[in-house]
Amino acid sequence: MIMRKLSAGALQLTMHIVIVVALLLMAFVLLVHLHTRFKLQRSFVKETIENCDKAINYALKNRVVTDDTITMEFKDEDYKSLKVHKIFWGVFEQISVDSKIKTHQFKKTALVGGSQLEIDRPSLFLEDTKTPLVVVGNTKLEGLAYLPAQGVKPGYISGVSYNGTKLIYGDAKVISAFPKPSSEWLEYIGAIHLTGKKVKNSQFLRIEEGNSYSNSFFKPTQIIYEKGRIDLNFVSLTGNIIVQSQSEIVVGTYSDIRDVLLIAPKISIEDSVKGNFQAIASMAITVGENVNLYYPSSLVVNEKDYLQSSNST
Repeated sequence: MIMRKLSAGALQLTMHIVIVVALLLMAFVLLVHLHTRFKLQRSFVKETIENCDKAINYALKNRVVTDDTITMEFKDEDYKSLKVHKIFWGVFEQISVDSKIKTHQFKKTALVGGSQLEIDRPSLFLEDTKTPLVVVGNTKLEGLAYLPAQGVKPGYISGVSYNGTKLIYGDAKVISAFPKPSSEWLEYIGAIHLTGKKVKNSQFLRIEEGNSYSNSFFKPTQIIYEKGRIDLNFVSLTGNIIVQSQSEIVVGTYSDIRDVLLIAPKISIEDSVKGNFQAIASMAITVGENVNLYYPSSLVVNEKDYLQSSNST
């Protein structure tokens, strides 16, 4: 056997190579672990968001009690949770979803309403008062209209006659019964004038002209409340905000109002107003010229006598 002596420098080089190889192997293992963990985390985030959409679809297809929270369960997956809460926001339903998977959380809120197929989708329901619908000026009715048996006729008001070539641009059917809202919604809308009396002092909001105010639907509702007239002009309001007056609300031309709820006996919308909001009045709503209200918007005149008779039947 031939014995050879190695220098200390060669042994040191060998040890350095071993250490470098070990570090590279550890880095590779760590990289694979981090990649696997990142992929799993990304999967959790994606599923958390998808579960929100599934919960909203569930609420659209199944009855969820208003102002109640339901918890959807996952079989053998107790690290996941999904909660659905529904309330009314004007004529629409507000569905809020809270989805969690371990430390990942995602929330989503949607305003939803009813939908109908385009075929036979009505554009107008007019209660049968045994009188015809009178159209004047540049009025244009499009789509399917449910009208009294007397139908439509041209009119003449303040020196203005009807300018259209047809009385209705679509089909007309004789109305048999006026559609009735749900009893839950009638109860909600009947008590909506009490909104300002049910909130905490911290929820009241004072506004000034020239300023912008926004409130998320994930936060408590903010209330702008006055006994007298409220003028909304040169102001921007967005989101989870209610404007309530015991007398009148006037929406000015230079206002910017989105997703807000207006409540008052009288509501006036001035010329050229643009926005999307809901106005609920107990006496009257007046709308000026060239007003554009985008979805989701609604105008509701809510007579107390009608509500009382509806609740008693």
